[in-house]
Amino acid sequence: MRLRIRQLDACLERLEGAHERGAVTLSGALALTIGRYVPGLVPGMTITHAIDLVMREQEPHLACSGAVRPGDRREPARPTPPDPPAVNGGRVTAIDENAARQLTERIRAAAHTAHRLCSLLVEAHERRAWVALGYPTWSEYIRTEFRLSRSRSYELLEHGRVVRDLESATGLSGIPDISPHAAAQIKPHLDEVVQAIRARCRGLPPEGIARVADQVVREVRARHSIDRTDRRALEACGIDLSRLYHAVHTLALMPEVGTLLPVIPPGDAHRLDGLDRACSWLTELARAWSRSQETTGTLGVAS
Repeated sequence: MRLRIRQLDACLERLEGAHERGAVTLSGALALTIGRYVPGLVPGMTITHAIDLVMREQEPHLACSGAVRPGDRREPARPTPPDPPAVNGGRVTAIDENAARQLTERIRAAAHTAHRLCSLLVEAHERRAWVALGYPTWSEYIRTEFRLSRSRSYELLEHGRVVRDLESATGLSGIPDISPHAAAQIKPHLDEVVQAIRARCRGLPPEGIARVADQVVREVRARHSIDRTDRRALEACGIDLSRLYHAVHTLALMPEVGTLLPVIPPGDAHRLDGLDRACSWLTELARAWSRSQETTGTLGVAS
């Protein structure tokens, strides 16, 4: 296992070196060199995507090795406006030495607030703060300034990119307050999460946005956890429960009826012929399920 972690660390080092030299896409030579260790790396893909693939490959090995993951403790999020984005015309702005030093101090001050730490690290990485401060590499910068390993820094960057997209969807800093584990779970479905949050939070006050955003994250995590259920167990009962679970969670993510109704084409009316029966069946299921949970004492709040 340690050999595998070292191999993947070496892959990250090569990719980071290419990124620091200004490379945007993966060259054929580099893809050939590190593609032996990580499936899915192909010439022409972006360096950041390649880094994500290596980190994804590395994650289970780090978890099994018992690696220390500082910074996972989170403080309660407050619905405050996010910092202005460091972009100019859609591009990340350059950073001078003074601004880089201020950003570094903000990262250090945010060490015990995971979502802030991750977001600020993403900014430092994208704006190449290490160059402005005279460090030869990102690895040297994060090791000297924050005592972080390269692999740990990439875990935090992955978390931070998810946090940033969610903050953009909600318009609030730290909303939803999402753990590194939850961020890794929803990352493959991030577009779905962002679209659902934007659709369901439109016009809501900050406290309503926080509640709905948390709910969307929980629903998407639950649905895709359901997708991984042992299919043999489902087949044994002769009923495809995954279709039921998918239908329930799809309905839960739909926009308000007043928003949906006007966009249903008149020609699709026949496709809703079974709506009354479906509603009756779903209501009966909900009541029966609630009674069964009260009886067994398992009714609770999703964590």
